[in-house]
Amino acid sequence: MWNSLPSRRGIASSKAGKAAQFVDHFLRALQENRKKQKEGDSLCGPNGRGIWEDPWEDQQALKESLKHFTEVVHRLESRELSDLLCELSLVIWQLRAWFTFGSALLILEILDRIAQMPTRLPTTYDGGDPGLAALRLIEGYIFFCVAHHEQLRSEVGNVLSRILRKKRLPPCTSVRVEAALVAFKCIALPETRLQETQGEDFLQDLAIALAPDIQSVRRIEAARSRLSDAVSGTFGAEAHFEFFGSAVNGFETNSSDVDMVVVLPEQHELRSSSKQSAAQCVELMGKKLVENEDDWGIYVTDLVTNARVPVLKCRSEELVDIDITFNNLLPLYNSRLLKAYSALDDRVAKLGRLVKYWAKSRAVNEALEGTLSSYSHCILLLHFLQHTGLLPNLQEKPEQKPKEMFDGLHDVWFLDPRELLSSSEVWPRWAMQRPKEATLRGLLTGYFEFLAYGLKAHSLVASIRFSSLHKEDYFRQMLRHKKDLEVKVPEAVEMEHEEAEVVGPEVPEEAEAHEDDEHHDEAPE
Repeated sequence: MWNSLPSRRGIASSKAGKAAQFVDHFLRALQENRKKQKEGDSLCGPNGRGIWEDPWEDQQALKESLKHFTEVVHRLESRELSDLLCELSLVIWQLRAWFTFGSALLILEILDRIAQMPTRLPTTYDGGDPGLAALRLIEGYIFFCVAHHEQLRSEVGNVLSRILRKKRLPPCTSVRVEAALVAFKCIALPETRLQETQGEDFLQDLAIALAPDIQSVRRIEAARSRLSDAVSGTFGAEAHFEFFGSAVNGFETNSSDVDMVVVLPEQHELRSSSKQSAAQCVELMGKKLVENEDDWGIYVTDLVTNARVPVLKCRSEELVDIDITFNNLLPLYNSRLLKAYSALDDRVAKLGRLVKYWAKSRAVNEALEGTLSSYSHCILLLHFLQHTGLLPNLQEKPEQKPKEMFDGLHDVWFLDPRELLSSSEVWPRWAMQRPKEATLRGLLTGYFEFLAYGLKAHSLVASIRFSSLHKEDYFRQMLRHKKDLEVKVPEAVEMEHEEAEVVGPEVPEEAEAHEDDEHHDEAPE
C-alpha cells in the first residue's frame, strides 16, 4: 500500500524501494522541522539540553506529514511492514537527532502494527529479519530517548506489552524487551528484601572459601620476589614495579592472577607512556626472561605488542599467571579506588568475590568474547551498592578540594576512607542511608535483579562517580577528551586511530567492555 507516496530521486518502484522511499520522506520531514526551530547544535533541543529531555517541537507541516504517514502505515501488509522495519533500523541515529513526540508516536504506531498482524512477520525479499530490526529500533530509539518521557512511557508499555503477549518477536529477544520494560517501570516486580536470610550461611562460607588462602598468598609473594630480580636484571636497579588489578584491589580471590606495571627510571631511553616504547619494553623483557628462565623462574607465554596497551604475559614457577605492562600508571589509581571501597564494609569484598565467581562459572567474564571483564563486574557491583546506600561516593569532591591531576588530563582524587568520619559532606548521608541489616543473600539477589532489570543499559552509563550519566553526555565527554589528547598527547591520538578506539575519561568507572579491560589507561573518574 505504498502507492500514496510520490516517487522521487529515481528510487526503484519495488516494494523494498518504496519502504526506503517512505523512510526518506520521513527523515526529510523531520529535518525540515528541525530547521524551523531555534538555531542550535544538532545534538541539543531548543533549550540547549539533550534531545532526549527536550525534543524538537512538531511544527504544523510535520504534523500534517505525520498524519499522512500514519494513514500509510495502517494499510501496510506484513511483507511491507517487514521492509519498513528493516529500513528504519538503519537510520536510528537520524531519528534520535531529530526526535519529536509526534515522530515517536509514529514509530510506536509502526511497532504496534507488529502485534496486529496475524502471524510473525516474514523476512524481507533480500533476507532481512524484521524481528531483529524491530529489536534494534526498540533498543536504539524507543529505550534510548522515548521511554524517558512520562507522557510517552505508558504508550511504550502498552505497545511493547502487546508485542510480547502476541509473541511477535524472536524468542531470544523477548526477554531483553521484558527486562527493559521492568527497568522503565512499565512492569512491576516484587520489591527485593535486602534482609533476606535464606542461604546466608552458605554464601558466607563460599565467600570465605573464595578469599586468598595462605598458600595463594605465598605463591604471589614468591612470584613478587622473582619479578623483582627480573625487573632489576632487565632495566637496572632503579626500575621498580607495582601490582594492580584483581590481586590487590580488595576483590582478590585464591585464583587471581597478577597484573603489574614496570616503572622505568626517568633517565631510561624507554621511559615514555607511548605505545611504541611499551612495545619495545615488552620485547626486551620477554627476551631477557627467555634467556634467564632457569635463574628467574618466570616463563613467557605471550608477547602482545599490537594491543592498545602492550602486555607481556608470563607464568611463574609457582604457576601464578602474570601480565606485565610498562609506564602505564593510571590503572594503579583504579585499583586504589576499588581497594578503598572494599575497605568500607566487609560485605563489599565478599559480594565482589561471589559476583566474580558467578561470572566465571557462567562464562560471562571475558571482554574479548563480548561479555564484561571481572573489573567491569566489580564496577557494576559498586554502582549498585551506592544506590542501596551501602557505599558512599568517594569521588564526590568538596568544593574547597583542589584537583589532583595526573598527566594534566585526569583528576584522580578520591576521599580516603580514613578521612570519612571527618568529612561533613559525606559521612552524615552515608550513616543515615546505610542498610546495616542487609545480608549477603539480600544484596546478591538485589544485584542480580538490578543487573537483569534495573540497569538502563540502553540509554544510561553505569558510573560510580555520577549517579546517572546518559550515553549522549558520555559520548560528548569522550569527544572533548579526544580534543584534549590531540593537543596534549598527540601520540595517544595516533594510537587510538590505529586501534579504531576513542579513549574517554570516564571509561574506568563505567562498565563498558574493552578488548584489554584490565590494562586500560584511563583515570578512575
